[in-house]
Amino acid sequence: MRRILCLFPVLLACQSFGSLTPFKPTTEELKSLFQKYSQVGAAQTRQLQSWNLTFTWIDAQSFFYRRDTSPETYRFTHYNTFDHSKKDLFDHAKLADELEKATDTKDINPDRLPITVSQLAKVIVSISHRNVNYNWNTETNTLTRVTPPRPTPQARQEQGRPSPERKLRARIQDGKLQVAQEATPLEWKDASDATQLARFTWSPDSKFIALQSQIPGDRRSVSVLDSTKPGPRAELRTRLYDQPGDKLDTSETYFYNVETQKTVKVAHEPIICGGHPWASPPGLQFWQPKDQKYPTAIIEVDIRGFQQKQIVEIDPVTAKVTTWIDEKSPTFIHSSQFFWRVLPRTHSMIFRSERDGWAHIYEYTKPGEARQITKGNFVVRSLIDLNEEHIYFTANGRESGDPYFIHYYRINRDGSNLVHFTSGTGSHRVDFSPDKRLLIDTYSTVANAPVYELRSSDGKLLATIEKSTAEPLRTAGIKGPTEFVAKGRDGQTDIYGLIHFPTHFDPSKTYPIIEDIYAGPHDSFVPKTFRPVFYQQRLAELGFIVVQIDGMGTANRGKKFHDVAWKNVADAGLPDRIAWIKSAAEKFPQMDTNRVGIFGTSAGGQSSTGALLFHPEFYKVAVSSCGCHDNRMDKYWWNEQWMGYPIGPHYEAQSNITNAAKLQGKLMLMVGEVDSNVPPESTFRLLDALQKAKKDVDFVYLPGLDHTGGGEFGERKRVDFFIRHLLGVEPPTWN
Repeated sequence: MRRILCLFPVLLACQSFGSLTPFKPTTEELKSLFQKYSQVGAAQTRQLQSWNLTFTWIDAQSFFYRRDTSPETYRFTHYNTFDHSKKDLFDHAKLADELEKATDTKDINPDRLPITVSQLAKVIVSISHRNVNYNWNTETNTLTRVTPPRPTPQARQEQGRPSPERKLRARIQDGKLQVAQEATPLEWKDASDATQLARFTWSPDSKFIALQSQIPGDRRSVSVLDSTKPGPRAELRTRLYDQPGDKLDTSETYFYNVETQKTVKVAHEPIICGGHPWASPPGLQFWQPKDQKYPTAIIEVDIRGFQQKQIVEIDPVTAKVTTWIDEKSPTFIHSSQFFWRVLPRTHSMIFRSERDGWAHIYEYTKPGEARQITKGNFVVRSLIDLNEEHIYFTANGRESGDPYFIHYYRINRDGSNLVHFTSGTGSHRVDFSPDKRLLIDTYSTVANAPVYELRSSDGKLLATIEKSTAEPLRTAGIKGPTEFVAKGRDGQTDIYGLIHFPTHFDPSKTYPIIEDIYAGPHDSFVPKTFRPVFYQQRLAELGFIVVQIDGMGTANRGKKFHDVAWKNVADAGLPDRIAWIKSAAEKFPQMDTNRVGIFGTSAGGQSSTGALLFHPEFYKVAVSSCGCHDNRMDKYWWNEQWMGYPIGPHYEAQSNITNAAKLQGKLMLMVGEVDSNVPPESTFRLLDALQKAKKDVDFVYLPGLDHTGGGEFGERKRVDFFIRHLLGVEPPTWN
């Protein structure tokens, strides 16, 4: 007869439903749980070695990093890739002595030098100590303070920007172009009749200056009141802030011909450029077409509504516009993951598109003529590098296992010879050598500490540089998150998430569930790499089972998965999350689906409140911080991208404010007084609507705080709220 060993977390599933009783600590027992909450894993984390290493290449054959030699000591280490030897990057004891002299301090420990090392040039190591920069000569063991001159923005503006051939300088002054001969003193002269100019770019042959204007839109503002400023009066802060539907700043393009001293205006529609104080006209760059005597300009054109994006070429002599790429989507173009690059020698463009349902790399060899380079049911995430032969990129979903794990690849420009660099199980980060012949592969999972490997350009393992271990944590009973996969709302699509069990878990008890939600369509959010102790683990120590889930509508799983968010941000993947939690509870019956709470910040604040409004049969308690409770009240570029433009009735239909009267369950709202991301009135107006609907709600106002999950005080209020309404216990009296 075979023995079946039931270990954690499998042990959870080995209990009978009938024998389970709710976990409900007394107020006194909660005090000891708060000790676990505040201290879990702290001592063991200090024992971990090499779990967060970073590497800097010195040249094509060597690199340096800070290597843990024991829990109490570390060395800045030089690694030789020929013989895999490790040696100190410099004399730590002598550097400690010199730092003591330079700073007039004592007891700088050479085994734990409080410095950062930024670069290495021959025998000089650049370091920083207490925000002061130094150069350390490794041959003479001498320390020199570095105080580089920093011209003020005004000085830089007055000096202008020189042409590539260094004969002229140009600047924008009061919205006009001025040009001066390279001389001392500079004598500036107005050069063009174009006005409202905000940016200019020299052509590489110094013959043209590309000019871009910035024409104001509505430029409406939002205000916050800071009541924590010293003195008897609060301070009103006002800033420009474009919201959905506002008229945006736009840009027009001109070219100034240095030889003829004439300006031509490009006949394109004004291009949107944001309207925020930090916004500017779209990026413009020059390239040299084949068989042409002068360079042309390339510019990215955004069409309002995020459903169309163009890359156009402009002739600076004739102002003729040629459209190379005209990307369209019936839903949205994911702007934060959009990239394109030019290859001047071949006069072609590399471009990322989701036109086949997955994010892939294409090459345009002529205007409007594209060929696909990468193919398959996976998502290209970023472009690392490219040359005339190869493209280096990251992607997820191509390899077996968790489809969110990041992997690194190289492919020929014709789509042949795909090389996979990163074969270890986990999500990867790669540091390439300058010549791309070697790479350092760092990979981990949420439960497994990082491994650092040296690999060749064909992905072959050459050596293990370092290997961390989570053993101190595991020995102490801190087992890390449990990965869990279940079907979503359609019964077919795999949904991935994490479960955090308390370390004092009792298999005979049931525990309330708390979901930590962030469902913004701009990314995926469930962690995939190692941390010693996650915040969610701390929360679990108070007697909860905490979950994190990436539902439909989030990014990085293909266009169909992502498009669930289109004009549907309020959905937040909640139907998938509910199905996932129910499936998890079938495997782990200690998860009490009758006691489910949820919390989140920003878009997560919107989603957590929405959970009570739209799914009150499942979610019972919510804490929402700095939420965007109506997508018409938040920044235009985020909300128009997912909710569409122009503004339609679906905006109001999905508003938490509009639906406030539907509230069931227990809700706590929090807001930072000087929130510079989501205007605080979003929360205030929701609070007003709830009060008018005669709904009972808790409200935490956080004076002087910006966009926040609550800070120390808000965290305490959130935790107490869950204890009171999910555990059914009165939390300790903090006063």
